[in-house]
Amino acid sequence: MTVPSAAVDVALVDDAPPTGRLYRDATSLVASSLVAAATGIIFWAVAARLLTPDRLGVQTALLSAISGPALIIAAGIGDALNAMIPSHRGAEGAIVRLGYRLAFIYGMPVAVIAAIASATFLPSVRGSALAAVSVFVGIVVWTLFAIQDSALTSLGRARWLPFENGFAGLAKLAILPFITATLLSVVWASIIPAAIAVAFFAPILRRITRRDDAELASAKLSAVAGQRLRRLSIRTTASVALTLGALTLLPFMVTALGGARQGAVFSLSLSMTAVLDFVTAGVGISLVVQASSRRDHEWALVRSALTRTVPIVTFGAVCLVALSPHVYRLLNASYLDLHGVEIVTILAVAAVLRTVYLLWSSLQQARQQLTFVLTINSVAAVGGYLAVALTVPSHGALAAAFTVLGIQIFLSSGAAVHMIWSWRTRGVKPGRHSRTNRIEPTGAEAADTEDQHAGI
Repeated sequence: MTVPSAAVDVALVDDAPPTGRLYRDATSLVASSLVAAATGIIFWAVAARLLTPDRLGVQTALLSAISGPALIIAAGIGDALNAMIPSHRGAEGAIVRLGYRLAFIYGMPVAVIAAIASATFLPSVRGSALAAVSVFVGIVVWTLFAIQDSALTSLGRARWLPFENGFAGLAKLAILPFITATLLSVVWASIIPAAIAVAFFAPILRRITRRDDAELASAKLSAVAGQRLRRLSIRTTASVALTLGALTLLPFMVTALGGARQGAVFSLSLSMTAVLDFVTAGVGISLVVQASSRRDHEWALVRSALTRTVPIVTFGAVCLVALSPHVYRLLNASYLDLHGVEIVTILAVAAVLRTVYLLWSSLQQARQQLTFVLTINSVAAVGGYLAVALTVPSHGALAAAFTVLGIQIFLSSGAAVHMIWSWRTRGVKPGRHSRTNRIEPTGAEAADTEDQHAGI
């Protein structure tokens, strides 16, 4: 592996930045997310029609306890894979296998804790062994399902994701009506298709990542890359835990603090607005992969991603808010009395603001420089959960929605300030490059460079 020097030369390039590959991968990722979102919205619509708000609220809380930890682990390690593999060609198989091992190491104790917490803090399933087992199994399965997406993306198979997520979404819809009489119908209708998808793609991934003579010859590179992956995965997992992970866990908190009905309306509103985040996340993942291997074009890639993604997400948010009253009347008119439309509006605004933050954090992941990201995430997570604990018992899901908006204003403002500061201090304008610019690393960047010189 070529070790980067303490100063980074930014060369003048005459060719256009690789936005074509960025948008090809992003299109597959966004298509996959939109398929998942579309089937997910229909799934929740069916669930809302078949189950009362009280019963649905308990199951959405359990799904939150499953999806939150699974997202934290899988997305954290997946982000590290996406940042590492493009710049470590020849060691892809070793890196992916290590990523799966790390997922098990991180995931098993987290699954045990989440299972115990679910059967302890949710009044409706307190002491239920079935609920605890469901949460444990769900976290293991969903972690493998989600990290599979990142592995396929980093290995250049992003085009397969729409088919994978389409199958899982349609299978959920097919299963749910037949098991609505069971206690945890929504939970198991979500787990079973994910398990089938994991079983189908596991042998394919093994074939893709099988060692060959070239990989064995690069054992030293693989060892160095493995050490760096462990270090990077800790930081990316912590970053996801403090942002999207904390957001995904909120339905559990709202149900535990405000009751099942408040948890149900918050979870349904969050699932509606999630489609907006899927668009940004798809572009962000592609940005990590492309910027990791094409550092000379990183600012042009970020500018292009922002100018295209923000208008799309804003348009989607406006449409979603306009449709939300009709959606809630179709599902169950009682959700209108629970401020469902207001909650959707607040969360949609937060999703538009989150676009800036997610694309900025994707750039930091590509650079493997996450100190500032973790700092502002920590402040936002601690302040946000304190606000939820203080306000949700008396003001319910509406208070949780305002808390999400406040957190996002803080994070996106920090991201915008950091981007502007970086452009000015580095002397690089977005989308333009200089033959003589030399970027001197400071702070966390210097530490990262020292790590690289040390072979980690």
